[in-house]
Parts: sequence; C-alpha cells; structure tokens
Amino acid sequence: MEGKLPAFLILVFYVIIASGSHTFAQREMLVLEKTFTNKKLEYGSGDEISFKLKNEDFFRTDHIVALNDTAIEFHYNQIAYHEIAAIDLKGRRFSGANLRAIGGKLQFVGLAYIAIDQFNQVVVAGDDASFNSNVWIVGGLIYAAGTIMKFSQPKK
Repeated sequence: MEGKLPAFLILVFYVIIASGSHTFAQREMLVLEKTFTNKKLEYGSGDEISFKLKNEDFFRTDHIVALNDTAIEFHYNQIAYHEIAAIDLKGRRFSGANLRAIGGKLQFVGLAYIAIDQFNQVVVAGDDASFNSNVWIVGGLIYAAGTIMKFSQPKK
C-alpha cells in the first residue's frame, strides 16, 4: 500500500495544477458559435472586433485588451456582453481545419518517415542503405496526401 500512496499524491497534485490552469484559460478567449452550423469564431486578447450595441445603428471597431466573465475590456472602455446586439462577421475566417497547415505537416511526416527508416536501417541495424519499396510507397502516399491537402484549401 505504501508504494501506491506517492503515486496517488502525485496524481492528485497534477489534477489540482491542471484544473487551476484551465480556470485561468477560460478568460483568454471569447468563442462565438454561428447558429445551426458547426462554425465558430474565436477572439482573444489583441484581436480586433466589430460590434453593434443595443439601440445603435452602426458598428464600432476596437481591439480587445482583456476578457472577463461579464465584459470585454478595450483600451478606454469596458462593455458588458449583454449590451452587445450584434457582431460583424465580414472579413473573419471561421476556425476549423486549416488544410494548408495540415498538408504541410503531412508532407514533412512523409519525408521524415522515409528518412527515419533509412537511419534505422543504416545506423541502428548496421546494414547498407537499400530501397525498401513498402516504406517508399507509404512515405510517398503520405507526402502526396499532404500536397493535395495543401493546395485544396477553399477560397475565403
């Protein structure tokens, strides 16, 4: 039983530390979800936001300094969430899968797969460098999939 007690205490300590960081992370980002879709916008400190207050006919644009539980803080102003009537979504990209970034990573992974296999074969196993068709096919397919994803990013 004594061997399990330090492991349990470490687990409890980790959970306390991890839950504390999650509570602070909630104040760093404002997430807006578009109704009846799976699209969402994320705003954080330093982002520019265009919004319309209740009983106004024009949009205001300002940079977010900080976010808290009840309001958005700007440079010289603080506006409560319930005072905002609308947010201008023009010119903003909804967050989602960034195919260009994922494609670039897949290209790297495809080439790294081939390089790691060659390194394993030559340095670790001590064999001569040789052409293993299965490794080259898999690495080439991963690289090709990454290239297709990189160039199939939809227009704005």
